[in-house]
Amino acid sequence: MDRKEIYCFRFVRWFLFLLNGLFWMSGGVVLWTGLTVKASVHSLQYLSPEPTQLIRHAALVLFTLGSLIFIIGPIGFYGSVRQNRNMLLIYFLLVTLVLLVDVTLAITVYHQEGVTTANIRHLYHREMAHYTNSTTDNTTSNYVIDTIQRTVKCCEVTSDESQDPSSSCCVTSSCDVMYSVGCNEAIGEFINRIVRNIGMSVIAVSVVQLLGVLFTLWHRKLVLKTLRPRSVYERLEDKPCSN
Repeated sequence: MDRKEIYCFRFVRWFLFLLNGLFWMSGGVVLWTGLTVKASVHSLQYLSPEPTQLIRHAALVLFTLGSLIFIIGPIGFYGSVRQNRNMLLIYFLLVTLVLLVDVTLAITVYHQEGVTTANIRHLYHREMAHYTNSTTDNTTSNYVIDTIQRTVKCCEVTSDESQDPSSSCCVTSSCDVMYSVGCNEAIGEFINRIVRNIGMSVIAVSVVQLLGVLFTLWHRKLVLKTLRPRSVYERLEDKPCSN
């Protein structure tokens, strides 16, 4: 290789090393996002598992991908530093797989956002009818309504002024401040916030992964070029002509 190719090779090698470090750190971002999403809907899954099924599955996928990234990272470090073409190929395939899963997950969650919101709203209004028209011993409906209102921070159990407000409507323990947002709006904002967090995390990580895929291919191509056996004609050119 000439001087220009040597500089190019070194640049790609160390830039890929840097990208792999960012990719490895992005695993922590994905892992943290999965844990926070899981914690956000943790209390709702005990009411009825169907409305939050997609969000819980998305959290599980994010947790799995974050853990997998921590395993893939050392492969990229080794392949970049040791210029091992086989390890670079394995790293390329694994990062591409993670990238495809990330994009698929983001599209699926975004596409199903309205369905998830509608399912939680349906559960809320179904139990609200029992809550307002039942006696105080209907603990099932009361538990569902109170759990949803505490989770999404809303209040709609205040239509009868003769009744004391539900404790789930209270911002403070003394109940001098109550949530003023209606639950239809709050549920929509709650799911939208979760979807937005997933989308931002996936986009940020996908940019690093895409750059990693491109530079891995470039680096592997340069490694193969340096390891390529010289042809017969190239070897003959180095030999002086004999009479």
